[in-house]
Amino acid sequence: LLVAGASEGRAGLWSLLRALVRWRVGLRWYALALAGPAALFFVAARLSELLGGEPRPLPAAGWSVLLMGLVGSLVHGIANGEELGWRGYALPRLLERYSALTASLILGAIWFVFHLPIMLVPNSIAGGQSFATALPFCVGVLAASVLMTWLYRRTGGSVLLTTLFHGAVNVWPGLVGGTGNEVALAWIQAGLLTLAAAVVVARYSPNL
Repeated sequence: LLVAGASEGRAGLWSLLRALVRWRVGLRWYALALAGPAALFFVAARLSELLGGEPRPLPAAGWSVLLMGLVGSLVHGIANGEELGWRGYALPRLLERYSALTASLILGAIWFVFHLPIMLVPNSIAGGQSFATALPFCVGVLAASVLMTWLYRRTGGSVLLTTLFHGAVNVWPGLVGGTGNEVALAWIQAGLLTLAAAVVVARYSPNL
């Protein structure tokens, strides 16, 4: 917000804020942003069970879990504020100079480095990771960046939808994920995100 205001004045600031409230994008994109990560992490947890992991006890059954995940995605995504920076400010400017895939990977690398401090702090969000889990986390972040560029472009530059997707990626693992065998689970999650990103690239390349 500060950089947009300083570099482009009031017009740049309002452009950034309008992207955050761009909500008329079609219900299917909301469903994809909120339920897509839920399905991915649910499958990842079930696959990790085959390698010795354990299912995470659900806090409640049925629709209450779904509602908790949707509300949590919305609150968490808006509260952390990252997407104003990543997809609101940085991505459009990267897309002016690079292809959609290259811009996604550059932004993904910056996004991963941004998380390094909290990854090294025990008991923080994403904290206390070893190299064994940080590496698949990096792979997953790069893949998620590709998916979010695609979502951003397909919704006419809606930061609101990437915010919901980001929140869903953070919230759903705690509801439908697994426990134990963290390294295997991390690689499975990263692998599924990468597979989804590869499908998007293959289908929509070169512009996602």
